Amino acid sequence: AAGAYQSTMAPALWRIAEQVVARAALQPNERVLDVGPGTGTAAGLAAGQGREVVGLDAAAGMLAIARNLHPELEFVEADFGAIPVEDAAFDVLICVHALHFASDRVAALREWIRITRPGGRVAVSVPGPAAATWTPAILPTYEAHGIGFAVTRFPEAADLAELQGHIAHADDAEEDEDADGDLNALVGVHGSRSQEE
Repeated sequence: AAGAYQSTMAPALWRIAEQVVARAALQPNERVLDVGPGTGTAAGLAAGQGREVVGLDAAAGMLAIARNLHPELEFVEADFGAIPVEDAAFDVLICVHALHFASDRVAALREWIRITRPGGRVAVSVPGPAAATWTPAILPTYEAHGIGFAVTRFPEAADLAELQGHIAHADDAEEDEDADGDLNALVGVHGSRSQEE
């Protein structure tokens, strides 16, 4: 299934991965965590300029392909809701179309914020809203790869506003009073190509 994903979904997400990496405004020598990297598209795009890029995914088959495609990067098999690293371990967290698979998106974001340093950046994309997502193309692909998913799980704009509110609230709770210590969160909605395109 992972090999089929690499030949179907990974190319379809390439442009979105480019946007997420661009929005993360990566700097040289930063530590970057790609959450749910699949076969490593965004992690590969984030590499370079002395950055330490780590991909974290629970899917062993996906990680095997990612390690083969990007042997210079580190890929860790773990649950993105319970990341086995210390607080503030990364400068930047990127995530391309994986947050919507979390059973508790708020808890997942809290975990992601925990491991991102104050002043760091979180760049996330999710498919949706459902009305703008060409589900006849996406859902059969998910089914072919054994990914159980309901259209109702696509976040809507209001869902994302709520998630950003949780990020802002978590940031306000930080004890660091330095104005430059704010976590810069970039959560975006990316509808897939319309049926007419």
